[in-house]
Amino acid sequence: MMMIIACQPQQRTGSCRVYGSVSDSTMEGQRIVIEPLDMSKTSVKSDTVLVKDGKFETSLDSVMIYKVMPAEGTLYSVLQPVIIVAEPGNVWVKLGVDSHSGGTAQNDTLEQWKILTEAHSHVYNQLRAKASMASE
Repeated sequence: MMMIIACQPQQRTGSCRVYGSVSDSTMEGQRIVIEPLDMSKTSVKSDTVLVKDGKFETSLDSVMIYKVMPAEGTLYSVLQPVIIVAEPGNVWVKLGVDSHSGGTAQNDTLEQWKILTEAHSHVYNQLRAKASMASE
């Protein structure tokens, strides 16, 4: 018995929709950059979108990891960049002093990892401070 299976290639155009918001009203009309996390290993170019009414949105065509951040020179040091995975579905991004993302399976998992890592770092830093004070 012979079985032949044919597959249509996955269409990637617009497969990942990113809906973002910013917590700082001074970002109105400013640029948000969405770039591959490792620019040296890809031919995919950065995407730039404008903040309008505190929101931004775009579509990503390539399934990969991206960094979402304000363009340099626009509150770059105030708003925390966030990492997202471009996968089929809708991804939400909230840029702020403590940025967050989610909406798809991998992004929800990445967000949980971020929250747990930041909580661990906070406890670790408190313990180091106590140990430092005790040794003085």
